[in-house]
Amino acid sequence: MVYREVFVRKNGIKSYVLFVLSFVLIFSMNLTSYANSSGENKTIRIEVSALNVRTSPWGSIIDVVTDGDTFTVYDSKKDSSGDVWYKIKSGSNYGYVYAGNGYTKVISTGSDSETNVDKRVRIEVSALNVRTSPWGSVLGLVTKGSTYQVYASKNDSSGNEWYKIKTGSNYGYIYAGDGYTKVISTGSDSDTKEDKKVQIEVSALNVRTSPWGSVLGVVTDGSTYQVYASTKDSSGNEWYKIKFGSDYGYIYAGNGYTKEVKKQETKKSTETTIDKRVRIEVSGLNVRTSPWGSIINVVTYGEVYNVNASTKDSDGNEWYKIKTGSSYGYIYAGSGYTKEVAKQDSSSNDPSGFTPRFSAPSTESKYYTTDNVFYQNGYGMPNCTCYAWGRAYEILGYKPTWLSRWDAYTFYDDNHENFPYGRGQEIRVGAIACWGGNGYGSAGHVAVVEKIYPDGRVTISESSYSGDYFRSDTYDSAEDLENAMGGNFKGYIYLR
Repeated sequence: MVYREVFVRKNGIKSYVLFVLSFVLIFSMNLTSYANSSGENKTIRIEVSALNVRTSPWGSIIDVVTDGDTFTVYDSKKDSSGDVWYKIKSGSNYGYVYAGNGYTKVISTGSDSETNVDKRVRIEVSALNVRTSPWGSVLGLVTKGSTYQVYASKNDSSGNEWYKIKTGSNYGYIYAGDGYTKVISTGSDSDTKEDKKVQIEVSALNVRTSPWGSVLGVVTDGSTYQVYASTKDSSGNEWYKIKFGSDYGYIYAGNGYTKEVKKQETKKSTETTIDKRVRIEVSGLNVRTSPWGSIINVVTYGEVYNVNASTKDSDGNEWYKIKTGSSYGYIYAGSGYTKEVAKQDSSSNDPSGFTPRFSAPSTESKYYTTDNVFYQNGYGMPNCTCYAWGRAYEILGYKPTWLSRWDAYTFYDDNHENFPYGRGQEIRVGAIACWGGNGYGSAGHVAVVEKIYPDGRVTISESSYSGDYFRSDTYDSAEDLENAMGGNFKGYIYLR
């Protein structure tokens, strides 16, 4: 009645009363509305396909949110009918959504408390959302097989557990239900101090930040590492803590993956100085920093090395100290791996017991005729291969059965593959110098080193197919010799 009366009468005083009463009415409504609001600390999920976001309950529409979206509730209000509306942030704006039953669902509340935990989990599903809170906004994804440190846990409104993890620079929550994550280590897993050395026994083994943690790198078969500590994963499997580059990491210590090797005593107390020469008897033999130490090189079948010292590993097996390139290292000296050969005199003078040949052999010498395989097959002298085979027979004192019986270009390679005469690039007295095809003719060439002079000059003996029966030539240096015969020098076969 009052409102209508004021509205109808239009003189100045009554219009003023209308304005005042209108202001009072609106102000009192706002006071009533805000008196019903209260601070909130909960997270809701939208339960309908589309829900308007308004400036106030039943106010202007400023946005639309959709089924499954989650939001933090900052406040709540009731409209004139007593229905609750939630204040949320959508984009950069705050607004209100209708909170009626079936429109939204509370999925966590401020009463949910975090529990500090210390464990590590592995993701067990192809993709798992990381959220701001249980059922909160999605921050990103984690994928199957990745592992994360868990800092805390929290339950949602249905009692389901969520884990707080760190991805990138942000913390977030992942669903911890059975089948979604798996605990692989816990804070109760304590490192046990260790002091031992292990050798890797598989072709490749991951180094991780923790048992089943992120991969730092890979260690390979035969490499050895100091173990500083050990720990167990959630299944009771043992892991070793090693140093990998500048970082520490963990490797799986299961049977067949690593092998313990006892630490070597100091070289000073166990190394014995010796002076011998050995030939490698296997296709590949590791050169290590110490017995069962890190691999620094590989030597191959037929190569010959001076041995400077020997030592033994913890099982009593002998190892030889040799020089490869500019470094010294150790090779396993077990039977069948190396074979001692006559030591080559290191001086330029003729070694003791070696008689150089500077003149042609007798045409009746068995070395070059009746007992020579090339002569027997119609390829006698003049012929470089017949001469080299016969000269090797003469130097060794027995038939060099395993030298090649084919063209000269096959000598160097066949020797390496078929029989362990030493070979290499260092010139030595009594060695067979070998050139490949397209050098000295398509069949290659072989000659024998007879003398090395103090000034570096070299004298060889040789024969030439359909040419000189015998020839003795002197070169100013080994390099001049190797560049002769049209080039394509392969190397030397060491008979002594």
